[in-house]
Amino acid sequence: MVWNELLKREIPVGWNSLELQELCNINRGASPRPIDDFMDSTNTGIPWIKISDATEDIESPYLLTIRECIIPEGKNKSVSVKPDTLIVSNSATPGIPKFVEINACVHDGWLVLTNYESYLKYYLFYVIKMVRYNLLHLASGSIFKNLKTDYLKILPTLTPQKIILKKFDEKVKPIMKQILTMEKEIKELVKLRDTLLPLLMNGQVTLNSCLSQHHFHYFVKFNLWEVYVI
Repeated sequence: MVWNELLKREIPVGWNSLELQELCNINRGASPRPIDDFMDSTNTGIPWIKISDATEDIESPYLLTIRECIIPEGKNKSVSVKPDTLIVSNSATPGIPKFVEINACVHDGWLVLTNYESYLKYYLFYVIKMVRYNLLHLASGSIFKNLKTDYLKILPTLTPQKIILKKFDEKVKPIMKQILTMEKEIKELVKLRDTLLPLLMNGQVTLNSCLSQHHFHYFVKFNLWEVYVI
């Protein structure tokens, strides 16, 4: 272990302390103005990522469902992201990292992280997740209603050697992929539950006819809260 002046603590020999902007590009999202003129009431336009989409499930690493959309004309006035983009909330409830899993546009309440080495993908996510509460704890009053882009850019980031980062990525990648797969399955099961349960409860369909009609080979168990499809 050796003393690191920037972090004010000891770190392993060979590790480094870099500003976050040395590991990736950090840019702010953008909102078309006035926003009401660009909202799509039919929800068939371009998914529009807002902070509220993340706060519904803060612990999930992924954003799979977006509640609102903007019309195509708003795309050029916003910031577009593609699946697997890492974003971080910088307003309202700041410091939440998420991987976007759809093509969408990003509200100006988000920071977009790009241009990092592939093996840094999950490391960056967990670094931000780890320091989030420290950042909030250091803040006083209403400072962190908006997390300044420049502050995140200069955030001191403990950085192991490349070989360790690559080993970390090898270990974490299959776990994250499994989490994503399971979250997608849960989403489909919830959709199935919400479709079937009202029909079953009011007698419009029976369990046998439902299974027969859709050729499902599932065992469906009901309780007061959920429908499990196994």
